Amino acid sequence: VYDRRNWLIHLHYVRKEFETCKALIREQLSEAGGMCEYAVYVQGLIMRQDGKIQESLDLFQTCALLNPE
Repeated sequence: VYDRRNWLIHLHYVRKEFETCKALIREQLSEAGGMCEYAVYVQGLIMRQDGKIQESLDLFQTCALLNPE
C-alpha cells in the first residue's frame, strides 16, 4: 500500500519537522517507485517553503500526472 505513511508525513509537516518529513518522503517514494502522490505533494510544499519554486512546480506537475482527476 503506497499511502501507509501519509499520516506520519502529514504529522511531521504540520509540526514543521521538515528534515524528518523529507526522510519519510524518501522512504515512501523509494518503496512506491515514486508513485505516491501525497508524498510528492508534500515534498513540493517543502520545496516551495525553502524558496525552490521551480522544483516545487515540477513536483506539483508530477502530482497532476499521478492523479489527473
